[in-house]
Amino acid sequence: MKSAFDRKAKGRKAGQPQSKLCPIRYNERTYVLNWQTQEVSLSTLEGRILIPFQVPPYSSKYAGYQVTTADLCIRNGRYWLHVVVSVPAPDGSQSDEIIGVDLGLNRPAVTSNRHFLGSHHWKEVERRRKLQSKGTKSAKRHLKKLSGRSLRFHRDCFHVLSKHIVQNATPGSTIVIENLTHIRSTSKIRRKGRANA
Repeated sequence: MKSAFDRKAKGRKAGQPQSKLCPIRYNERTYVLNWQTQEVSLSTLEGRILIPFQVPPYSSKYAGYQVTTADLCIRNGRYWLHVVVSVPAPDGSQSDEIIGVDLGLNRPAVTSNRHFLGSHHWKEVERRRKLQSKGTKSAKRHLKKLSGRSLRFHRDCFHVLSKHIVQNATPGSTIVIENLTHIRSTSKIRRKGRANA
């Protein structure tokens, strides 16, 4: 919302985000999932349908938990049901330790207890994508095809990064992440300062 107001104040067009891949949201009343038979009953405009499903190996540890909501998505001609489960929170002791996380421009994340997390490769992938986006029309068409893959890559990077941050923290400690508001403008100022130095 703030970005739209800023663009309008500068005389630029504030567009509306659109998506062709809008998932169907289900809740406890509109779908029933059976972990034992691996079948799910979904409500449709023509009544209930019973569909068999498979649980990916990386999600098998969540099978059996109480289900809450679910999103039915289609990707590359295949249907995926993203199920949200309720997992009991583990009992953990409290700690007075506070760990700060700095999301750097060169390194994805650095913690106050001197752990460098993430890979330089992630930044290199983003740099190449930006360079290709300034290329020919064919390059831009190729980037459009890869947009979904790039989005999944970034989501995986963020997932791995957050997992490493938690793993490097003492159980029960507090994790503080820097405020990223106006990070683009501040990074530009830093670069200009280095150029003028």
